[in-house]
Amino acid sequence: MASCLSKNRLPWVIAAVHQPAYSISKHRDTKEEYQKIFVPVFDRFSVDLVLQGHDHGYARTKKIKHHKPVGDDEPGTIYLISNSGPKFYPVSSRYDDIMEKTMSHDIWFHTIHINENSLSFKAFNLMREVVDSFVLHETAD
Repeated sequence: MASCLSKNRLPWVIAAVHQPAYSISKHRDTKEEYQKIFVPVFDRFSVDLVLQGHDHGYARTKKIKHHKPVGDDEPGTIYLISNSGPKFYPVSSRYDDIMEKTMSHDIWFHTIHINENSLSFKAFNLMREVVDSFVLHETAD
């Protein structure tokens, strides 16, 4: 993964992994394993967005780097967990300090629109209502 990211020259970097770095499930915490493996790589190569699953809920972190929130104009990563099936887990408060939004007991789908200077994300419920959204703007590394 690191060799591919080191060669990237595109303005937006989105990664997809199954198990989350910051688990919201009350029944699991992948902190030791996934935070040690993935987060330093995502930080080093300025990954903008990490799409994750596994926890059967919805969570979006603030933009973070080195496990801490950063400003909108600073490089950082948003970690997003989503669920598209009928199985749900209760949400833990373990990472409340870095979470922007958490939800449970629903199914979501998403759109991502990218233009020259911004990445726009929207999450919808099955009634096609927007339940979460954000916009990232290019930052200088």
